[in-house]
Amino acid sequence: MEAAIHRIDVSAIESMRGDQWLLASALQKAIRRGEEETALRVGYALWQIDRSRFYRRLHIVSLEDVGVADTDALIKTLTATAQPYWRKRMGDARVGLYLVRLLCRSVKTRMADALFIQAERSPAHAALRLELVKASDDELMGMIANEAASLTERALALWFLGGTKKYPSDHLPLRVGDPDRVVEVLSDLNVPPDLTHACSGVMSRTPWPLSIMAPLIWQFVGGQRDQVIIRKDKIVRAPQVEGIPLYAMDMFTRSGQASYRQWQKAVPCLKRFSIRQIGLGLFYTEGHRLDRTLTSPALDAFMQAGEWADVEAHGLCLPEYLGLRDCIAEHAPLLEEIRRDTLRRYLNEGIA
Repeated sequence: MEAAIHRIDVSAIESMRGDQWLLASALQKAIRRGEEETALRVGYALWQIDRSRFYRRLHIVSLEDVGVADTDALIKTLTATAQPYWRKRMGDARVGLYLVRLLCRSVKTRMADALFIQAERSPAHAALRLELVKASDDELMGMIANEAASLTERALALWFLGGTKKYPSDHLPLRVGDPDRVVEVLSDLNVPPDLTHACSGVMSRTPWPLSIMAPLIWQFVGGQRDQVIIRKDKIVRAPQVEGIPLYAMDMFTRSGQASYRQWQKAVPCLKRFSIRQIGLGLFYTEGHRLDRTLTSPALDAFMQAGEWADVEAHGLCLPEYLGLRDCIAEHAPLLEEIRRDTLRRYLNEGIA
């Protein structure tokens, strides 16, 4: 790993303009799509503006988009992002760009995000959430260790054991957790020790419970080992403005929100949806794309359930959502035109 880091030539990476929100969005989506050249340029620009945000984003990407599909990449990224003194010794920019390249080239799965959504919001688990928040630590640990329980049940028990005070949620009741018990129960699982160590080692560095859920996902995926394959998708290169891909303009950027509002005004079938709902539809249309995905019938069904739970949490029924997706597809060329104009204006004048 250190030899590969030393081979990174930072001087060969051309930076680009953009604020930290736009660059962070572009970085994550470029990694998902395996667009290495774009990810390196965007990542270097973000590193120059805000190193802490850059490494937080890599931490998130490793858990949300790569996860147990490439445990080596996950372990290396979690470990490196948590070691600033080691990064300084190796050359902080080189380490960061090495991790960007590593994640781009990894097989990916968004199982962690689908699990988070189902545990937090799925109506199917509403009663379980109320039950587990009142359970004792021993009862929660028993469910976590029970491999016959569903992945979502075990993840919810683990979330409450860690505590929603530590890992907050707008949808879950407040509970004070016990991090020592979390480490104890994770260490007892039949999971590679390096993975458990890396995941438990970053518990204190994030308000998201995805790191402690990764060992459970590893077990779930391992149970599908005979059916799991890698699906390769050919992703058409996205249009760019001054090197920034248009897909970076999402709900979490000023320019993205401005584009959605203008698009909504121009397209009649979008007017009955909120900007957040439009952003959700666009996320599952373009922002969710992965170049190489770990897949099986069970994994795909789980991902689909996560999407439906997300849709329902945004106040949409399935026919409404499918109608939104059709409207998005039909009027995508107009959105591209609006995004181009908005991004040019934002970069040149600072006006979204």
